[in-house]
Amino acid sequence: MKPHQGMTLIELLITLFVSSSLLMYGMSGWQTLQERNHATTAINRLALGIHEARHLAMTHRKITTLCPSLDGLYCSHDWDQPLILFSGNPAAPDKTILRHYPANTRGKTTWRSFRQTHMLQMNINGLTLAYNGTFIYCPVSLNPRFARALVINKSGRARLARDLNDDGIPDITPGESISCPN
Repeated sequence: MKPHQGMTLIELLITLFVSSSLLMYGMSGWQTLQERNHATTAINRLALGIHEARHLAMTHRKITTLCPSLDGLYCSHDWDQPLILFSGNPAAPDKTILRHYPANTRGKTTWRSFRQTHMLQMNINGLTLAYNGTFIYCPVSLNPRFARALVINKSGRARLARDLNDDGIPDITPGESISCPN
């Protein structure tokens, strides 16, 4: 009986081809999972902030504000920065900071509101201060299938945008899909 001397070049090439194909298939699935997880994390951060702002406004009987903040004290315009939740005058340094939320580290979050303000405020009844709006999260890849939107109505309640027309992209309203600008 002849001793086994190893693999032939053809066997080695076939093994490498199959292994690399499986690895590439697994990596694309992993990237998809990561994109979905980043989107879920970004939207959940905002949903938690909105829910707490509404709850604290009603329980403390004071207007509460949720906004992004570079320094943890004053509001900025970039919703990917850390968020602060506070009661009191937004321009005053003596406001009461109630919560801090971490920054969004992946993707881009924008806030579109009726009054085009850079903060979200809730009154003592849990209503927004006369405006509604939408938070839109777009992933780094700008693939709208991984984009998410959180729609806030005047009553201060938030709803996650859903895919209404089965195209795989969430819709803010019927016929208006989320779009991620280049």
